[in-house]
Amino acid sequence: MPRFARKKSATATYHIMMRGNNRHRIFNSNNDKELITGIIHKKVTIDKAILHAYCIMDNHLHMVVREGTAPISQTMKKIGISYAFYYNKQHNSLGHVFQDRYRSEVIENEKHLLAAVRYVHRNPVKAGISDLNSYKWSSYKKYLNVSFSNKPGIKEVLQISSSDPSQAIKAFIDFHEEITEDNFIDVKELSFEEAKVMADNYLKEAGICKSKLKNKDNKKLLETLVIELAKQSDLSLRAIATLLEQNRETVRKIMSKEPSL
Repeated sequence: MPRFARKKSATATYHIMMRGNNRHRIFNSNNDKELITGIIHKKVTIDKAILHAYCIMDNHLHMVVREGTAPISQTMKKIGISYAFYYNKQHNSLGHVFQDRYRSEVIENEKHLLAAVRYVHRNPVKAGISDLNSYKWSSYKKYLNVSFSNKPGIKEVLQISSSDPSQAIKAFIDFHEEITEDNFIDVKELSFEEAKVMADNYLKEAGICKSKLKNKDNKKLLETLVIELAKQSDLSLRAIATLLEQNRETVRKIMSKEPSL
């Protein structure tokens, strides 16, 4: 199935988000959150990747991670498969647990890395469910413990501010308390107008107009657009068909073939 090509990071570092299939809660209990946290650490360690930050919410998770010996896509696939096996067994269910493939964005410099780590840690604050210090299911409190300051993923972030652990931790806390408008990928869904802009920009880059999407030669491009619009928005199949000037049945057939992760 065709996909939007992922951007490659020159630093091999990415902010990643995975969410529950159909936006369902998939981390329902402390046991669920503890298990996915353990899986993340295990798979990252096996692939010699570097985990800078994570945060587990009820229906999605965030990570900031640097690719290891395996492609980041393989590491994320291992995490998804392992948790899905556990979840389906625990809940006596079948099928996909995570929605489609994970979403990612590149982190290219230290300033961006620090901002991404803050964004991930502040998810519970933004959601209004906890303050930074009280939330158990993120890596934030590990940064406040000097005994963790030599951990590779944490040390690299702290040393952006200072080589002295105590000073670095103080700067880290102050940075996280700042009120910002950081813009990173999240569970926010595209509106109809935002989805239209996304589709128009992609078609412009591809060098074709919407009317050409009906040509058989552009079938793969149409499939890509339909799938991405469905993934990034709450638009109905009818709305997607209208946006792309397609028949609703055409859109339905495309989505009926699309597997989730």
